[in-house]
Amino acid sequence: MSTRVAAAAPGMLRRPLKRLFRRAGIATSQWRPHPDYLIIGAHRAGSTSLWAYLSEHPCVGVNFPRLQGVKGVRYFDENYYRGDRWYRSHFPTVGYRDYLRRRHGCGALAGDASSYYLFHPAAAQRAAAVVPDAKLIVLLRDPVTRAYSHWQRERRDGKEPLERFDQAVAAEPERLAGEADRILHDERYYSYAHENFSYMTQGHYLEALRRWLEHYPRERVHIELSERFSRDPQAGYERVLRFLGLPPLKLRDPRPRNTIESESLDPLLRRELSARMAPDNIRLEEFLGIELGWDRGDER
Repeated sequence: MSTRVAAAAPGMLRRPLKRLFRRAGIATSQWRPHPDYLIIGAHRAGSTSLWAYLSEHPCVGVNFPRLQGVKGVRYFDENYYRGDRWYRSHFPTVGYRDYLRRRHGCGALAGDASSYYLFHPAAAQRAAAVVPDAKLIVLLRDPVTRAYSHWQRERRDGKEPLERFDQAVAAEPERLAGEADRILHDERYYSYAHENFSYMTQGHYLEALRRWLEHYPRERVHIELSERFSRDPQAGYERVLRFLGLPPLKLRDPRPRNTIESESLDPLLRRELSARMAPDNIRLEEFLGIELGWDRGDER
């Protein structure tokens, strides 16, 4: 076997296996209830860490198949055209949920997570049509810090050709022009630019939250500030467990997941961008009734 073929072999084997598992999940989808909760974002705000923490809980069913470690099904943003049977194929069966209840004495829950759900223009309406009784978990991070982290990830992964963050911010309006409309008019249309080059635009959280709150009552939406969550993961985890109605549990490994080592953002650019976002952040504070504690670019 050549070196090239040998290197490709694991992927070549995984693809048929994944298709086999998915067919099995679809064939048994009638016994797979929809998820009980959605982690809907935001990007680079801690959703991967929270998902990992919740997966430790004995009363949370691991998505199918377990060995793939399925986190985000990406149904309400990227795969909606695949249909409900495909979506349900990812979640634990009724039998497995009953097993968890008997073994651990608490209600067995299942979840779905995509950090793009919050910002996606059609995700809220789609989710409300499929899982109207789901609980929603939202992690919000200082929008400038979030945007810079997002850009750094794109640079790290070789997806962002612009070498400076200020260039990417300046290019944002042109990159996003018309993309939301295209998404809304074609459920098969996926825009990489809308998801990943929308660095500052995704930080306008109030607009996105209002879209979701048109369909879900406020009491079924838990807002977690990323800064507070990262300072004390155990306390944040317990707040989320209470919201989901699950018994408390001590984290085995509270270290954050999916982190990026990065250089500091230029202070002048940070101040400029923070000042730009300040009015929206103030409106968000008033809307939620909580103090965000994010930089407003006022040099205090």
